[in-house]
Amino acid sequence: MNIYLKEFGSKKEIEVRFNEEFEPFEFRGDYVEFAEKVSVEGRLRKLKNGYYLKSKVLTTLVLTCSRCLDRFAFKVNVPLKVIYTNRPPRNEPKEKCMDERDVALSYYSGDEIQIGD
Repeated sequence: MNIYLKEFGSKKEIEVRFNEEFEPFEFRGDYVEFAEKVSVEGRLRKLKNGYYLKSKVLTTLVLTCSRCLDRFAFKVNVPLKVIYTNRPPRNEPKEKCMDERDVALSYYSGDEIQIGD
């Protein structure tokens, strides 16, 4: 899922809305399918040194009950808040302990932001 920064023009904030299909995957030994496309809806705002994405991710997953093995639909409605900066960390060690603020920080290069990478 890509957001092209040229869409901003002179605006300080733009609406972000798109749908994308994903292939089924395996998670902790369980097979996970998507019953519908993954939808992202929100706003992307320019900051002094980057961009702030405040959105929600919506979809429905098809999972298998671990007790009865029946398939069931599981609705997903997850808030997504990320700060994107094009400035990579300076002189940071290759490995470090992460906290909640690190999880919400991501990097981009060029004229597009890739969500989900």
